[in-house]
Amino acid sequence: MTDHEGIHFLLIATGLKPNPGHRLVVEQMKENTLYIREVPPAEGSMAPQVVTYPYLLLKGKGNPPQVLDSITGKQLIIADP
Repeated sequence: MTDHEGIHFLLIATGLKPNPGHRLVVEQMKENTLYIREVPPAEGSMAPQVVTYPYLLLKGKGNPPQVLDSITGKQLIIADP
């Protein structure tokens, strides 16, 4: 997360995935909490074998949100450089 003049940028990444069918989705936002879900490719779908790194880059004002996995409710790891 980076803070610049009251605006923060939040990068949420899943790491290496074997094809472009993987993605991250913002399920909902309640107060100052974001619920994120990782969506795998549809079962049986055809996808090229290309390494990808799915991510979300979010921009906001005020306090940075807490980021939770929408399935488990666990806080996602946030590395602050």
